[in-house]
Amino acid sequence: MQDIFIKGLFTSDPEIGAWYAEGILILTCSETLEVNGTVDGKGRDCIWYSNKMQEPEASWNWEDLKQAVMETESLPRDKTNWAYTEAQRQFIKPNIYVPEEVLYMFDKAREHLRDNHPALDSETVLKFFDTSYSKFLKILKKSSLKTQL
Repeated sequence: MQDIFIKGLFTSDPEIGAWYAEGILILTCSETLEVNGTVDGKGRDCIWYSNKMQEPEASWNWEDLKQAVMETESLPRDKTNWAYTEAQRQFIKPNIYVPEEVLYMFDKAREHLRDNHPALDSETVLKFFDTSYSKFLKILKKSSLKTQL
């Protein structure tokens, strides 16, 4: 899990997949991580093309992780799509491109941490992987866990 948190929350060039996974991990594992004190991370600022850390000795803990998740509230909500310019015939990545799915996961992860919700059960977690995003939202609306999510 450490690599996922580094590549999403503790880096200057986050990976979109890591962001999404972090939201799921917070929703499903935060109680265990907090109670057992198992978050003792090492490393910051991963360089994606070499998979090396610019700060390999930097350490972080559960409180740092929670703070990083809470800071995702400042991610831009107006940059959810890649921009295409016909004149340049190339895709341009906005400064910080954040898909709607990632924003949603972080919104729920922040709410989960702020309100001390219990972890999601395995049946609900499987729905993250077995459905598309829109189907997942419909399932959540019908779910008895909708108060958590």
